[in-house]
Amino acid sequence: PHIMLQFDTKLVENLRSYANGVVSEINQRLRAKHIHATCFVVGGDAMRRHIPTTVTCSRDIDTKLYYKYKKDRSRCMYVVASVLSKYITGLTSTTNSRFRYIQQHTDWPLDLMTWDVRRTIPITDTVNPKRTHVKLDLGLLDVAIQHRSDLPHPSEFSIVTEHGLAYANREFLIDDIRATYTDPDLVRMRKLQKKD
Repeated sequence: PHIMLQFDTKLVENLRSYANGVVSEINQRLRAKHIHATCFVVGGDAMRRHIPTTVTCSRDIDTKLYYKYKKDRSRCMYVVASVLSKYITGLTSTTNSRFRYIQQHTDWPLDLMTWDVRRTIPITDTVNPKRTHVKLDLGLLDVAIQHRSDLPHPSEFSIVTEHGLAYANREFLIDDIRATYTDPDLVRMRKLQKKD
């Protein structure tokens, strides 16, 4: 488990700028299509931007995309899917990538699009010499797409860098942590995704 954590975090570090480009481009396309929505980084990767000495690494990059009008749900999903597909197919490396989609339904309160990666890592196992590699499966970038009819201005919940990357501000992160561990639907979602 410890060695897998090292591989996970190293892979995230290697692909972070690429994933940040996904988030920035999603927002550019949303604006170009005049969709009242914002995609921004949340969770551990956003926390490390505020307290880098305490939160030093991330195993994945979580984002939320809030949209104001229900009629824009399919348009938002199209933007996210097209940007993710572009980046996934454009990535040439030893990393095998795939696109995954979980549709909103009764037990799942949002649409989730994920960039998953699989990588084979060579290892030296002194206990089992026949074991020469491990397979690393990681949900590198999650985009949770949620309707928010009360959607405030993005500046109220996020900070935008000079490169157009949006990430959650401290107040949002604190409120989000509270909600995540008190809302039964969100707790169930975390269990389904095998998150602590």
